Amino acid sequence: MTSGELGGYHSSIQGRKSMEIAGFIVKKAISALLQPLGISLILLFTGLIFWKVKHWSRRGAALIVAGTGLLLVLSFPITSYLLLRGLEAQAGSYQNPASLEANGVRYIVVLGGAGSTDGLTPADRTGPSIFRVLEGVRLWRGIPGSRLVLSGMGFPLEANVPDFMKALPIELGVSADALTICASAWDTGDEAAFLAGLVGDCPFALVSAAYHIPRAMRQFESRGLKAIASPCAFMAKTPPPLYRYFLPDGSALLGSQLAIHEYLGQLWMTVRKVAL
Repeated sequence: MTSGELGGYHSSIQGRKSMEIAGFIVKKAISALLQPLGISLILLFTGLIFWKVKHWSRRGAALIVAGTGLLLVLSFPITSYLLLRGLEAQAGSYQNPASLEANGVRYIVVLGGAGSTDGLTPADRTGPSIFRVLEGVRLWRGIPGSRLVLSGMGFPLEANVPDFMKALPIELGVSADALTICASAWDTGDEAAFLAGLVGDCPFALVSAAYHIPRAMRQFESRGLKAIASPCAFMAKTPPPLYRYFLPDGSALLGSQLAIHEYLGQLWMTVRKVAL
């Protein structure tokens, strides 16, 4: 794909109609409400309404207890570990560059390699995606002549900035000529469409967080792309210490939220496949 074609792809995304933007926002809002935090808040607020309207309402009390209990259980490190472990086991382990090269891999595709905030160092601009970018650079170094592709998902009206996305890889020694950027994808479906035009039927390494790899692989394979899972940023390689199993923790709640988002995404893909 030439730079002109790449630019055309960006324009086609940025030029989408307002209805598509509204639909995307609605989809994300519904997705947020179906997440543990969203469901817990709904239960809590509904319970408080019942409690307010009808004092000492048993239904209100039950909803408040259910919402609080759900948050508590999902905040347990052992819950987060078990949810994430199931996904990471599907993802496999780290890839060996030599093995990828032997399989004809010439593209290293990093999902979520975002960067859009000025006034920070390249590493800070990359944010939580830094581990994915570092893994992509590691594999790129091990495959001479390969190409590093960074794809960053952003809000429709606030796409990532390509120059910021390039900054960290270039600082780590990747030449600008070996980089391809997709800065305006809205979701994994957009990333898959972009890659279909870039790599065609060539095998490529798909780098993403281990918990996200299973769903990403399904989405890319459904489009006929020859992705090779290259997980990184593992969150559940080892279980938490026994004494922390049931000690509520904010990072554990985040882990549970991330895992449930992926399970719901996989479920939705299965439902759509059956429906079609």
